[in-house]
Amino acid sequence: MNLFKTSLLIAASLGVAASASADILFSQTTNGADGVYSDALSTNGGQFYGQTVADDFTVGAPGWNVTTIRFWGFSENAFLPDLSNFSDWEVNIMSPLGTTVEGGIVPKAGFTITQLGASIAGGPEYMFELATNFNLAAGNYHLNIGSINVASQDDAWAWSTSSQGNGTYSYSFFDTMGWQSEMGNLAFEFEGTAVPEPATMAALGLGVAAMLRRRRK
Repeated sequence: MNLFKTSLLIAASLGVAASASADILFSQTTNGADGVYSDALSTNGGQFYGQTVADDFTVGAPGWNVTTIRFWGFSENAFLPDLSNFSDWEVNIMSPLGTTVEGGIVPKAGFTITQLGASIAGGPEYMFELATNFNLAAGNYHLNIGSINVASQDDAWAWSTSSQGNGTYSYSFFDTMGWQSEMGNLAFEFEGTAVPEPATMAALGLGVAAMLRRRRK
């Protein structure tokens, strides 16, 4: 699937009003100390490290409207630390693990990228922000993020780790072993709003109808 292109257009049309009312829905911020190599899932092991990783999160009832995905990472190449070795990132939301329900490949220009302090690799760490707009029902999910390299450039992108979380993430070497569990947490956040309960939405609908009736009178 490649649903983020449409979502980006929706987010742009909503403008400042969408971001002004957004809340942090889930947060595992960077510890700035380490990272885990992760290639894009769709490259099927064709990039530098041949590994992709994902971390789990839970959406509470009744669900989320996600307007921003935020994550942290860096280049493992200390001699070319400015992300010039990467053209795109793939961002996937999976449920269950291995089945993408939202996501796709996003070009570097599709992110707001902010340079932070030095990473363990010697170059700077970066914060990535992706403006989007989609709903997730209550349940358990995994976020998978991996890089796509510029042709002929050997470099691994590392997804920063976090000191927060439940202590496990998943990795795949694109082989018959499938997804496996590892100790640790990856750094990412979701921003947006809780989806209104059906009863609340019905009440809102009645309120709008009443306003329209008043205007007609």
